[in-house]
Amino acid sequence: MKKAILVLFAFLLSPVANAYCFSPSFYVTPPDEPGTWHKPTPPICMTGYKYSGTHTCSEWEIENYVTDLEDYLRKLSEYKDELNTFADEVVNFLDEAYQYADCETRETLETIK
Repeated sequence: MKKAILVLFAFLLSPVANAYCFSPSFYVTPPDEPGTWHKPTPPICMTGYKYSGTHTCSEWEIENYVTDLEDYLRKLSEYKDELNTFADEVVNFLDEAYQYADCETRETLETIK
């Protein structure tokens, strides 16, 4: 039993045991952009609000505009989260690609020793 463990241990430490480098794969695509990229425009009744601080909008018009803004911000936030996830996947792929290149380099150098 001790001899089998010793042989296994020696095999794991030998260059043959580590002779295969795994090439990375990348199957992730960038997220789709939200359907509407334009910010909702304020209702016409708010045209002078920036200068006078008053408006002539009904409560319905204001609520509708606020709902449109919230939907737009939600879509942008979801898109941003999806982009962050995609960026994390890209970083992981780059790390795996670096490890692969490093492994291949070490293997090649070991063959010429």
